[in-house]
Amino acid sequence: VFQAKVKFVPPVEGSAAFDTSLNVYDKITDQWYAKYFKTGGSGWNILEFDLDDSGEYDQGRPPIPMDPSRIGALTVQVFGNQAWTGTVYIDDIVIGGVEAGTNYNVMTSDFVKADKNHFILDNKRYYFAGANAEYMFSVYDSVCEELFDDATNLHLGIIRTWAFHEGQEYSFQPKRGVWNELAFEHLDRIVAMAGHRGVRLLLGLADNWGHNGGMYQYVNWALAEHPESLNTNYAVGSVMYHDQWYTNPYCRQWYKDFVTVLLNRTNSITKRVYKNDPTIFGWEIVNEPRCESDYTGATIHEWLHTMSDWVRSVDTNHLLAGGEEGGYVKTYNQA
Repeated sequence: VFQAKVKFVPPVEGSAAFDTSLNVYDKITDQWYAKYFKTGGSGWNILEFDLDDSGEYDQGRPPIPMDPSRIGALTVQVFGNQAWTGTVYIDDIVIGGVEAGTNYNVMTSDFVKADKNHFILDNKRYYFAGANAEYMFSVYDSVCEELFDDATNLHLGIIRTWAFHEGQEYSFQPKRGVWNELAFEHLDRIVAMAGHRGVRLLLGLADNWGHNGGMYQYVNWALAEHPESLNTNYAVGSVMYHDQWYTNPYCRQWYKDFVTVLLNRTNSITKRVYKNDPTIFGWEIVNEPRCESDYTGATIHEWLHTMSDWVRSVDTNHLLAGGEEGGYVKTYNQA
């Protein structure tokens, strides 16, 4: 069986707007065989071609049953029947009758816990080497697979990466309260790849920095939707503007909304709920928080304590990290 799935972003009007074909090249006869489908709409179009069923062939026909050794190439082609501008996503290409979701072994060990100044796993002290690979959100699956293979070869136990991005078409949250399923599915695959190799993940939930959307994007949304909740005398993008993230009630609630969606999500590959998956070492509440308007640290600490308690109310299984770098003051003299 030859399987694939196709999705159109933005959606294509009509569920049969485009012609799509699954194509198989027979290297013995130098012929192409194909099955045709009508595709479109807003969700994934699931395509399946049984190569051992002569009735499934719309173009050409090999000796049945199809000998896998004859297959020289597989392709997926999409033909536009109408004017449309967007992105075509093709995923989960599988040959051999095994669905993509079953190709990964899930992690079966316990959750990593903390006991005073030691990590504990399966009632034993847990020691590990780890690495930072924040970029996995923005790279192809093949790059992530290679990274996890390298991590396995280097005996790395934990990889730290991002589970956040806001404000762009490809983000987890392109617009406030709008969830991008494609971004979440990419994270699903990252988690599945890690668990399959016995590698754990430390996943960040928000960012200090604007190039990932981060605190600035949340404050931008508050300015657009609830300007009365902000001090509009601060220049957009300034330190004082940014620091309103910590106290603005809408930013705080929207952070909770995103975390609720993520922690309660069922992984489309492993079928595990994120908050119940031991592949995840822990959650980093926020990456590298800064609050230069309050060098005492009180503002950051209040936010971290409040949000940590809240995350713990949703997920009692995983460790939590603050993401801090340890400094609140501006100069070495003040330190």
